Amino acid sequence: MTELSLGEVFAARARDLGASPALIADGVELSFAELDDRAGRLAGALRAASVGTGSRVGYLGRNSSEYVVSLAACGKLGAVMVPLNWRLAHAELVAILADAQAVLVIVDDEFTAAAETLRADRGVAADVRLVDTRSPAGPRWYDGHAPHLPTSLPPAEAVALQLYTSGTTGRPKGVLSSHVSVIESLRLLSRVAGIQRSSVSLCTLPTFHIGGTSWTLAGIFAGCPTVLLRETDAEAVLDAVAAQHVTTMIAVPAVIQLLVEALHDGDTRGKTLERLYYGGGPMTGPVLERALAAFGCEFVQGFGMTELPLMLALTPDLHVPGSPLLLSCGQLVPETEARIVDPATEAEVGPGSVGELWVRSSRTMLGYWNQPDETAKALVPGGWLRTGDAMHVDEDGFYFLHDRIKDVIISGGENIYSAEVENVLMAHPAILECAVIGVPSARWTETVKAVVVLRAGHSAADSELISFCRERLAGYKCPTSVEVVAALPRTPSGKVRKADLRKPYWPATR
Repeated sequence: MTELSLGEVFAARARDLGASPALIADGVELSFAELDDRAGRLAGALRAASVGTGSRVGYLGRNSSEYVVSLAACGKLGAVMVPLNWRLAHAELVAILADAQAVLVIVDDEFTAAAETLRADRGVAADVRLVDTRSPAGPRWYDGHAPHLPTSLPPAEAVALQLYTSGTTGRPKGVLSSHVSVIESLRLLSRVAGIQRSSVSLCTLPTFHIGGTSWTLAGIFAGCPTVLLRETDAEAVLDAVAAQHVTTMIAVPAVIQLLVEALHDGDTRGKTLERLYYGGGPMTGPVLERALAAFGCEFVQGFGMTELPLMLALTPDLHVPGSPLLLSCGQLVPETEARIVDPATEAEVGPGSVGELWVRSSRTMLGYWNQPDETAKALVPGGWLRTGDAMHVDEDGFYFLHDRIKDVIISGGENIYSAEVENVLMAHPAILECAVIGVPSARWTETVKAVVVLRAGHSAADSELISFCRERLAGYKCPTSVEVVAALPRTPSGKVRKADLRKPYWPATR
C-alpha cells in the first residue's frame, strides 16, 4: 500500500475491493466502489463550484457516510477538509469558517436551520450546500455530476485536514495535517489497534474530532467494513455491536463506563468484540478492571492529540487486572521519540521526575493555520512538539500522565496532580465519575476540590470521601471540599472541561 494522498486511498480500495462493504451508516451499506463513485461525483460538483487545490471545504453534521464521501472528494481535488463541531454556537461556526477562509460548507440536513442562518449571515463568505443524510436513497445535490478523475495527485506534504482544537483556553486553532502524515497515522493506528481486512470496525467518536476521523479512515485504509453511529448512546452502541458482529471498536473511557453500566446479567451484546481501543486519557483503574471483566476481549489504550494523533500505546498483554501499568499511557509507538522536560528551564529530566512531554515524529502536524506565534510555541527547534501534558516516564519506558500542565494544582508550594487523586476517589463504591480541580485558598494559594457524580441509589457524605482519600494519600493531596453534580461537563471527545468547573472560583483570566 503506497498511496500518497487520501483520494488515492479511496480509489485503490475501490479497485481492489469493489463490492465489499466499506461503510454502514444511516441505515445503508456502501461498498468501496459505491463510496468512491459518490466521492468522485462530489469532487466533480465541488470543482464546478470553484473548489480547487488548497480550497477549504467545511462539513457540519453528525457521523454519516456523507462526511466520509466529502473527505474523499476533497482528497481527490487536493482541497482541504475542515470538519465542524455541530455543537458550536452560530457565532463560533462563523468565526471558524472565516478563519479557515472556507469557500464552501456542506451541511447535514438535520441542521437545515443552521444552514439557513449561515446563508443569511453576511460574515459567511462560503457557499452553503445541504446534503441528505437521513434518507439513504434520496437525491443529493451532486448526483448529476460526472465523477472527477484526477490527472495528478496532490503533493504528499500538501494539507489534507484542518481540524480545529476545542478552544477551551482561547481562540480555536486550525491544526494542519498533510496527506502523508494522515496516511502514516492510519498505517500505524490500524497496526496498533488491530484493524485488518477481516475486522468489522465501529466508531463511537464524533468525526469532527481527530479520533473519529482517524478511526473511520483506518477502517477504509485496512479494507474492512466500518460502522458509523450518529449518536453515542450505550444501548445503541451495544445493539450495533451485536447486529453487525463488530470485532474492533473505539470509545472514550466515559462511554466505556456507560457500556459497562448498561450490560446486564446474561447480556451477550459485546461478545463478538475481539479488541476494544480506548483513548482520551487513561481510564481509572477500577473502571478499566470492570470493563475487562465485562467484555472479556483485548484492550488497547492509545494516547495522542490532534497535533500528533498517536504517540503512546498500552498493548493488550499489559492489560492485567491489578497491574500498576494500567495507570500508564503505555510506551512509545514506532517512529516516535519523546523527552520529559522541565517546562520552566526546558532541561530534560530523568526517569521518575514529572515534566512536560515533548514528542517528535514525521506524523506531527505542519503547524496552526495562520497562527505563526502559536505554531512557534508548540513546535520548538529540533522538531519537537510540546504537548502540554505533565508526565513522568519509568525505567522501562512507560509514561504516566499526571495532569495537563495548566491544570496542575499548587498547594503550599507542592505540586498536586489530579489523576492521582481521581484514581483514589474512583475506588469508592459510591462514585460513578469524578474530577479534581484547584480552588483558591488564602493560606495555601490553592486547595483540592473534588467534583463527583454518584452512582444511582448511592450517597456519600463529604467527610466520608475526604477520609477515604486521607487513608490513601498524603494529607496535602486530599480534597478539602466536595461537590456532588448530576454530570461532568465534557468536550465532544469525552474529556472533562475542567476550565468550566474552575470558572466559578477563579477570575476569567486564569
